[in-house]
Amino acid sequence: MIRNVKGNILNCKEEIIVHQVNCQGIMGGGLAKQIASRYPDTERDYKNFCDYYNNEYNKVKGAPFLTGEIDHTICNLFSQKPNFDTDYEAMEEGLRTLKEHCKQYKRSIAIPYGIGCGIANGDWNIVYKIIEEVFSDYEVTLYRLEV
Repeated sequence: MIRNVKGNILNCKEEIIVHQVNCQGIMGGGLAKQIASRYPDTERDYKNFCDYYNNEYNKVKGAPFLTGEIDHTICNLFSQKPNFDTDYEAMEEGLRTLKEHCKQYKRSIAIPYGIGCGIANGDWNIVYKIIEEVFSDYEVTLYRLEV
């Protein structure tokens, strides 16, 4: 069940904010950069996680790595290939794992509208279908930033 809202995902009321990451350990652009700016511990934890796995994509792909922050938990979703393109299978796997965690602990989820479709060159029609299928039985909110 998808709910669409307009606004900045960093100001959401949901408990978990999802964003797509690669395995390089640097939050240098897009939403990742904004998250790193607001939540520096998230970038540090993400970098340490990547370093632990030697920045090897095959070891982390599909993983939803959660880092706790004061007002939100950040889900670093490893679904961006080493060439920086979106990996649809890894995205689906990671979102399914995250959903099961959230169902178990009754946590709410916010995802940026267009996740994986900017810098990572994903096709929104494919990504949206994945989100629809994964969250057919659990509510998720898509945030669309209007500038």
